[in-house]
Amino acid sequence: MPDPDDKAQMQALTTRLDEAWKKQRGRLAPPPLAAASSAYSRAGMELVAALAFGTGVGWALDWGLGSKPWGLIIGFFLGAAAGMVGLFRAMRDPGRDPNRDP
Repeated sequence: MPDPDDKAQMQALTTRLDEAWKKQRGRLAPPPLAAASSAYSRAGMELVAALAFGTGVGWALDWGLGSKPWGLIIGFFLGAAAGMVGLFRAMRDPGRDPNRDP
């Protein structure tokens, strides 16, 4: 049967561990605003990158094939569509690791 001293020591240890855990968790966890802004920044950058890539490819095709302005227009809309798909995928689960398989 446990001694009353053992219970008191165990309770003191539990209290100290809880306090240390709360202090450590507060230090390690990013603030909620920073986590949300990080997810939204990533989504915005995906949209801009896809749009710029599609427009750039369309412009390069126009320059190489001499089909101005159709390649630029088609590339812009394809880039916008790809950017929107990436945006919806990123916003479906904002906390998802982008390097992990879907």
